[in-house]
Amino acid sequence: LPRMIFLISFVLGISNSVSSARAASDVSLPFRIESDAICFRNGDPDLAKTGIPFLGKLGVKKGVCQGIASISAAFRENSEFDPSAARQDTQGVRRLIAAVVRNHATRGTEKIIIPGFDSLGSFCRVHRMEFLRKAVWENTNVAISEILPHFLEFNRVKKQAIKLQRNPLRLRRELASALAEIHTELEAGLYPLLLYFSHVVMVSGYREVVGTDGVTRVTLEVYDSNHLETLRKITIGLDTDGLPSAENPMYWVVTPRLAN
Repeated sequence: LPRMIFLISFVLGISNSVSSARAASDVSLPFRIESDAICFRNGDPDLAKTGIPFLGKLGVKKGVCQGIASISAAFRENSEFDPSAARQDTQGVRRLIAAVVRNHATRGTEKIIIPGFDSLGSFCRVHRMEFLRKAVWENTNVAISEILPHFLEFNRVKKQAIKLQRNPLRLRRELASALAEIHTELEAGLYPLLLYFSHVVMVSGYREVVGTDGVTRVTLEVYDSNHLETLRKITIGLDTDGLPSAENPMYWVVTPRLAN
């Protein structure tokens, strides 16, 4: 029973391909913290005031990172803002948010028009409680549909280096596949989500560089709801065979939406 409670708390709070991680080019999609990020930090105390039993309070303790990341990606991919149009009432706003998230989840390409606002940031600030509620529900949806399948291996690997795990070559190939998938999604104009260290972030950029030490590294630019001051960077070293180094921890791509 304690293990089951831990599993439920984790998933609510937060490919064996051999393709190379190397990319043909760097990719960077537009994303500005001031305008494109959700207007609250992960684990905001007001999540307990959303009126959603259990899940709201759990969100304060465990966070709603995948909900925040998923909503942010949805609005970047599936919305447009028209500040000249008349704003809608609360019911209309709820329908707009639901439409953007639903369209994103079903891989739709339609752009939902958000009247009366010029960015997600301004829209969120005016309707903060609606976004807090949606973040709780979306956090749960992503946890069950996308994170739960990774849970057993994730719980075993955690923060340890790949070389300390069983079958490190398989994990290195899986991580290379995840990096290649991230690059492909970014090239398609999509914003993939990344699961690592009991946390989910949204990726907006990919860059591969050779350092002064001769080591090739992939640097991912990410929006992390724990850090609203600036975009963060995650660096993954590669070995001479083109695969991620065994010194890296493991990462998984969440909600893959590769273009047809």
